[in-house]
Amino acid sequence: VGDVRGQGLMCGVEIVEDRDTGAEFDASKGVGPRIHAAGVERGMFSRVRGDVYCLAPPIVSTEAEIDRMVSILAESVEAVLGH
Repeated sequence: VGDVRGQGLMCGVEIVEDRDTGAEFDASKGVGPRIHAAGVERGMFSRVRGDVYCLAPPIVSTEAEIDRMVSILAESVEAVLGH
């Protein structure tokens, strides 16, 4: 993860190849769409713009639901990138 930015419950999680330099993945690797697909397999549907995974849960989401979203995203990144 290179950066997490947002406002309120909306956020974008930027997935980069090198956290120190901020180097992005080559677009041909399709990292963002692959992470999105892994999230869908785990029961979470959101959206992705390039390699930025976007979260915008409803304001009525519980803390447990937010925690689960974060877990699913982490599991999905690990499944695609192996770390």
